[in-house]
Amino acid sequence: MDSFAIDFQDTETLDFVDSEVVDDDLSVNLYDDEFQLYQIEGTRDSFTLEYMKDVLAFVDSGTYSFNTIQHRFRRVRHQRYISRFREYVNQQGTTSVKCKEVTNYTMQKFKNARENLLPVHDIDLRRWAMDKAREIQFINFNASRAWVLNLKNENKIVSRKITHVVTRHNERDQQAIMSSATNFLNEINGKIANYNKDYIFNTDQSGFKYTFYSTRTLSNAGESNTSVLVDSTNATTHSFTIQVMISLSGKVMEPFYICLQESGGTFGPRVSQNLFNPGNCVINCSNSGKMTKQLVRHWGEQCLKPVCEENSLLLLDSWTGQSDNNLFNFDNVVVEIGRIPPKTTPLIQPLDVYFFRQWKIFVRKIYDRVALDKLDYDLKNRNSVIRIHCLIHNQLKAPVFQKMIQYAWFKSGYISDFEGPFQNVNEVCFDVIAESCVIDLSQCTKGVFIRCAYCRNTLCFKHFYNGRCFH
Repeated sequence: MDSFAIDFQDTETLDFVDSEVVDDDLSVNLYDDEFQLYQIEGTRDSFTLEYMKDVLAFVDSGTYSFNTIQHRFRRVRHQRYISRFREYVNQQGTTSVKCKEVTNYTMQKFKNARENLLPVHDIDLRRWAMDKAREIQFINFNASRAWVLNLKNENKIVSRKITHVVTRHNERDQQAIMSSATNFLNEINGKIANYNKDYIFNTDQSGFKYTFYSTRTLSNAGESNTSVLVDSTNATTHSFTIQVMISLSGKVMEPFYICLQESGGTFGPRVSQNLFNPGNCVINCSNSGKMTKQLVRHWGEQCLKPVCEENSLLLLDSWTGQSDNNLFNFDNVVVEIGRIPPKTTPLIQPLDVYFFRQWKIFVRKIYDRVALDKLDYDLKNRNSVIRIHCLIHNQLKAPVFQKMIQYAWFKSGYISDFEGPFQNVNEVCFDVIAESCVIDLSQCTKGVFIRCAYCRNTLCFKHFYNGRCFH
């Protein structure tokens, strides 16, 4: 029996690319042979499988002379075409089974490799596919680049930058970490019913540089270095800290805390007098710009205590600076501490799991707009830093983000009956292009920067930054 090859259009693809432009010809299902062309040996005639099946269906439906068959299907030029069609159709069933077998084997090898934290590239997918093809004698299979591209598209496999490196010792610890996280979730979920959801809190700190810049950009393919302009490289190394608290009911608590970096760990009299504060934050400082045990105590008195109107449950990480439960002892109210186990915060701390990502998207939008449009704002000074984060905090307190915050708790394992959908920061605030600023309509000609999460008005950067929609 003559063999036939399954040929997909071969298209160059680049490994380590997150998205590809795919020709329509390549979007066919991995197992769909209906649109592949099969050439009759010794001729120039090619047919689709669908055409061959139609011919055979007609032939088998009655006793017809070849002239009748040829009159119905004029491309069937010879009697031997029919026997060839029958061979190809029969072999096609075997081909589909083998193709699925190769695909399943390749995907299992891929899953095993990633579960063991091993790197995988396109060439590995092709190698595994060819190994299996040889094993099952799928001799006409060639694991083309197009086949690999379709495999990745079908299974949502993309190239990702490696952001975390672990040793084999770390990898062996993963099971213990998961067990620790599960035990903590079980413990806390057993206590949640004892508290009002408005008084179940998660607090955490997040560090920021005084100059914030995007780590990715559109640029020209093939360039050896991709650079980005910043006002000061010194500002990219000096940092400050914010401490934020959210509730299980989906609220951002007010005030939040900002710890700036100041030489000597104190503000001078003139600096203190001129600090910008719209009222939704508590401002302090340290030598490093990081929180200390004393600052945690200050945060507790100024930020936690005012919102604990009844007995509360506070989830926080295992950082030693806040390990003393006496820091959270207040008169007339009990604050129970749930200390999230070490190394589990990316899994079960709501602020880390989702919320801070949204906050940082907001920060990046602000810095990128100022840099890209060359706006005359110095975003690295104290008051600019305070203003930016106060504006972000104010926007994220909007009721429209309540479900988003609840999703952070759900994704962390504390809510089992979350009902979506929800909108994130990009969808609520930055999905605007063609509209105009509604402030001073007769005079403001600037492009829109943001849509207010409260009133849904669209504002240019100047009017947003100046607090014209501070609610």
